[in-house]
Amino acid sequence: MKDAKLVDHLTTAKQLAACAPHDVIAEVMKDFRSHCVNVTKDGTGVSVMVYGNDRPVAKFSLTPVRGNASILVFHDAEIEEKLRGKGLGTAFHAVRLEWAARYKASVVMCTVLDGNAAEHAILRRFEWIAGASTRNPQTGNHYTIYTRFVDYQDTV
Repeated sequence: MKDAKLVDHLTTAKQLAACAPHDVIAEVMKDFRSHCVNVTKDGTGVSVMVYGNDRPVAKFSLTPVRGNASILVFHDAEIEEKLRGKGLGTAFHAVRLEWAARYKASVVMCTVLDGNAAEHAILRRFEWIAGASTRNPQTGNHYTIYTRFVDYQDTV
């Protein structure tokens, strides 16, 4: 990636795990050593893209809420189907919290489609609070809004 705003170019997913201080994440990420990870930061937040075979296989972004940068919204998460169930979503969770600490955020929020059982399980396991469940009138999709207060002792 040839972007002047590139914060880190992580050559292996093992280095991505090093961004998050949880030993379990390093263990989970050992299966992704052949993947390249790009982390970019600009005025609109942080984006993480995992590449395998020179193409994106997983991604997510964190964006501060306009007017209140202490609230981060986790969005655009996607993991290629063949990589699901291998711990990458759990690893992404730890990285989210690490970046929340770097941003000095107090709250992280996200929405999860009702059919995404894996993401619901990850969020519940890491003590996110399920809020309103509703239907997007533009797409017809049903989703739940989650929030998690950031405890810097967990992340730093």
